[in-house]
Parts: sequence; C-alpha cells; structure tokens
Amino acid sequence: MTKSILRYFIVILVVALLSSCVISGALLSNSILDTTEHDMLYSLKLIDYALDYQQPLEKLNPFAYSDDTRISVIDLEGNVVADTAKDSISENHLNREEIQEALKSSEGYAQRKSETTGEDTLYVALYNHEDYIIRLAIPYHGITDYLGSLIPAFAVSSIISFLIAFILSRKLAVTISKPIIE
Repeated sequence: MTKSILRYFIVILVVALLSSCVISGALLSNSILDTTEHDMLYSLKLIDYALDYQQPLEKLNPFAYSDDTRISVIDLEGNVVADTAKDSISENHLNREEIQEALKSSEGYAQRKSETTGEDTLYVALYNHEDYIIRLAIPYHGITDYLGSLIPAFAVSSIISFLIAFILSRKLAVTISKPIIE
C-alpha cells in the first residue's frame, strides 16, 4: 500500500519536474531572444549615429564586433548599398520581413536561414528616416546556444527538488497508509 502511494507521488513529481523544465526553457528562450534583439537594436543605433551617409559606405567592417556579425546598409528601394559579408549583393531586400517592418515602424525583427551565409540568423533592422535602413545580423540558434550552461543548472535543481519531494512523499505515504494498514 505504502509503495503504491509512493509510486503514484513519484510519477506526479517527475511529470511536474519535466513540465517545469520545459516551461522554464520556453520562458528563458523568449527572454534571451528579447534581450538579444534589444542589444542588437542598441548597437544599430550606435552604428547609425557613427556612420557618415554622405561618404562611401564601403568601410562597415570596423563596426562589426565579430566575424559572425553582419551589417548591411539598404536603400529605400531594397538595394544593398554596403555589406560586411560580401562586396556585392545583387538580390533585392525590400520584401524581407525585417525591412518591411522597419519601414512601417522604424524597427524590424526576423529570424530565418540567411541566403548569403546559409546559417540560422537573427536580423534587426533600423530605418533612420533618411534614405537608408541599417540591418544587423548574427547567427542565432536560440536557447540551444546556452544548453551547455543550462543543463547542469536544471539537473542540479531537479535532483534537489526530487530528493526533497521524495522524502516528503515517503513520509506522507506512510502517514496515509498507516491507519489503513492498522
């Protein structure tokens, strides 16, 4: 009797712990995305402030803070005027999600596989209300980039929670089954 009650509590406990980890992971993933987008927008505003649009825009590389960072300057017709990834990009970018959103509300965000680099990429675009849209792109895989540091934390907290709940469940199972057994 005590074992079956304890087994029932353990099943409930495991389901609750797994649900908690999944929900925490989803919430954390959204939080990481929001923070990354915010930081990228801030960087774009700094780049926009530092750029001299009257001069040739070929020298964007000093603004890229890593080799994976891609900065593009796009005119209002969707033509890429300058880009850190390639010297010349011929495809028109006017229909890209982040560009359309930036034209409507001055900021645009999108996640997709880059046609230029072939990687999953996070894009943030800023329309400076002059003649250009500046776009910052970084490789982005969401929470999977952080799994190496998150898994140990989730594992330790789950093990501790399981042990505490197991001890309490065992005492409760004994307390519940004792009068029935007697």
